Amino acid sequence: MLPFARKGFSAEEVKNALHGVYAPVQMRFRYDLLDADNNYIRKLDNVLDGEIACNSLAHIKRTAKFSLKETVPDKPFEIGGRNYKTETSNVFKSVTFSGWQLYLTPYTTIGSLIKEGDTVTGRFYIKPTAEITTIMLHFQKSDGTYGQFIGNNWISGGSEGYVYVTCVVPNSATELRVSLRHSSGTAPSDTVQYKEVKLEQGNKATDWSPAPEDQGYQTWLAEQKQKWMRETEQIDYLSDRIQPFVELKVPEIKRKHDDYALAFDGVDDYVDCENSSLFMPDSITVEGWIKLTDTSSWMLIDKARGGTSGAYYIYGGSNTNGVWSIFGADGSRYDTQIGYLELNTWYHLVGTFDSGTGTSKAYKNGVLIGETAGASLGTNTDNVFIGRYASGYHVTGQINNVSIWNKALTQTEIQANMNKRLTGNEPNLVGLWRFNEGTGTIAKDSTPNGNDGTIYGAKYEKAGIELETIPSKYINFPLGIFLLSSPTRADQDNMIIRDIEAYDGLIVLKEDKFIDRYNISTGTNYVDAVIQILQSAGITKWNIEQTEKVLDTDIEFEPGKEKLFAI
Repeated sequence: MLPFARKGFSAEEVKNALHGVYAPVQMRFRYDLLDADNNYIRKLDNVLDGEIACNSLAHIKRTAKFSLKETVPDKPFEIGGRNYKTETSNVFKSVTFSGWQLYLTPYTTIGSLIKEGDTVTGRFYIKPTAEITTIMLHFQKSDGTYGQFIGNNWISGGSEGYVYVTCVVPNSATELRVSLRHSSGTAPSDTVQYKEVKLEQGNKATDWSPAPEDQGYQTWLAEQKQKWMRETEQIDYLSDRIQPFVELKVPEIKRKHDDYALAFDGVDDYVDCENSSLFMPDSITVEGWIKLTDTSSWMLIDKARGGTSGAYYIYGGSNTNGVWSIFGADGSRYDTQIGYLELNTWYHLVGTFDSGTGTSKAYKNGVLIGETAGASLGTNTDNVFIGRYASGYHVTGQINNVSIWNKALTQTEIQANMNKRLTGNEPNLVGLWRFNEGTGTIAKDSTPNGNDGTIYGAKYEKAGIELETIPSKYINFPLGIFLLSSPTRADQDNMIIRDIEAYDGLIVLKEDKFIDRYNISTGTNYVDAVIQILQSAGITKWNIEQTEKVLDTDIEFEPGKEKLFAI
């Protein structure tokens, strides 16, 4: 069975979405088109309906039916082909003529390679001296009349380039000749150089070649057909496959990572993290989560009393308005407002100072609330306290995930930290107290620096902080790769509707194994041998390109060998 966990969602979250725990279940189907090697081509946007069923051997044989809509291309498949004009060269020849036209060749009998109703394309490379010039094709008919087709473009005198014409060979046409054509019947005598005369079957002028017919024509034709099919979003029913998916919409998930937080009584509870030179960097970020339960004054984190060189703290007065404060070497104070905090609500609070710019900033829930320019930060050797000031400002509420960094984090970094669980090994992180021990009086520092704090009075309680949000998205479950059989076709208002039966051949042939020794004799046609194996696996429809190749030696497969391997 496929694992349920995918695209960042856990198996439990996916199962909950499947059972409608978060929201009403939303599902849809998707169909991908694959090539013969199971490489993705594109998503099929025009599947009208589809179904997948299992027969009595449900665990190994599945069939499917699809109804597909194909848009008829605006233009036909472009194809160039054999060159019927043999007296050509890539070296300029010169002719001089006046008036309408000059026949370059006498009438040539139309042979077996070209017939009435065929599309043909002619192309020259010309360089007229003065007059506007193009190409013309003349078809002589059996009744003595003729049809003529003038080029699609003209070349001005003094210029050079290709001229070309595409036309359909008229009914009863027996002979053909090619000419150069001026734009005026009174054109004076003009010299025209020409080369690379080419006449070929189809509606596309391919590159000139010296041989009477293009080399590698069949290979080129197959490549052009595949290119056209991809460009016009057609399906090659002989080799393409369809891979259907069920897609399930998982709504936004808010994960609550931390099981515990420290609860403070507002009287005498706090954590003493002592002093470390790491807590007094030139640039700094202090952050933490706090949930207040009354309007008493509070202190999230504090290092030294106000007026002391290098003091910093995040605190609030009795009106629960938060402030980020830092002090310069001379005791100068720089306050940056954080704003009002609602009771019984978790907030992520951050204060930063950048010594390079002298800017102090305050953030609430990842949003920049205020900044102070021209600030500075001194140094001191006082302890760091969590949940109280050097004296007073005891928190009534919960605190969690307090950290100190030796750089001024950017807003992007702060938002990222807010929505994930820190490990303690992040660059520039010098102190992290997650308060997730659940018991005891030691608050572990999760960084390698080991600056553990001592808990005085504060108790562990369930936190339920939403540290990570996984946005809503669709996840998919593949239903197999299905081999296509020959479709039925119906034309409807410039659309083609094809109904297809398909077989999950990979599962059938991989899981279905030979029971007895299986022998294929020398001289057996490849296709016949494959069909026999398919039939033995219960597959009754297939698309296989015919071949004359036969086995040049006997082949034997042992019991238990997969039929897919044999094919």
